[in-house]
Amino acid sequence: GSFSSTAVTVTDLAGNTSDPSNIISGIKIDKTAPMATAARKAGSEPNGNGWNRTNVIVAFSGADSLSGIDFCSADVTVSSEGVNRSASGTCTDRAGNTSSSATLNQINIDKTLPILQTVSPVAGARRKITTLDLNFSEELERPGAEDLANYTLTLNKGRRTTTVPLRSATYANKTVTLTPTKPLPAKNLSRYSLTVRDLTDLADNVVVMTTVPLPPTGTRSATAAMVRSIDALLEERQLSGFLDLESAVRYSNGR
Repeated sequence: GSFSSTAVTVTDLAGNTSDPSNIISGIKIDKTAPMATAARKAGSEPNGNGWNRTNVIVAFSGADSLSGIDFCSADVTVSSEGVNRSASGTCTDRAGNTSSSATLNQINIDKTLPILQTVSPVAGARRKITTLDLNFSEELERPGAEDLANYTLTLNKGRRTTTVPLRSATYANKTVTLTPTKPLPAKNLSRYSLTVRDLTDLADNVVVMTTVPLPPTGTRSATAAMVRSIDALLEERQLSGFLDLESAVRYSNGR
């Protein structure tokens, strides 16, 4: 606490005591550590999903009811991406007492744009395609991911292009599933391309508009291709002297 003054007297061995003429004033005692608080600075607030897409600056302040705060730790800038990052600091009062560490947790930073990694069906699919799965590098905002306006499926016919209508878009676990109004022919899937735009991840990073060709499908097997090659040779009468297909295959392979 704080004391305005204290009187000082002196007594000798004979028991004589001096007058309290010497006065010491301004005595202040503070043995209690201050309280420190960590908080985000203005402009470092998270979005509605609890994420930031830029650096987060954490400032420290303190409270002390006796001597008052002398200084607190300098601001800390959290710049690395990740989940539940933290920053800690302390405050010291004018009596030299230091607070316990104050820590701000749950700092989530994501500065990376989401990327369209793959589009399935995989190469070699042999049936009609009823859905397309778009796999992204991270979680997306569901409303945008399920908005058909963010996708354009195009059929390329030489110099002409035709927009293919989509029935629905559903989202789960980093994957958007698009359903065309009509199945796509597997053998001609490579003639289609898909444009994706305006999708955002949980930190509000926006997908750069990108157009990707769909993977080729309906690849013929080697055996089927060989049989067609032999048929062509037979039509040209180059293998007409063979009595069976096995002999023709050996001949076509140079054996």
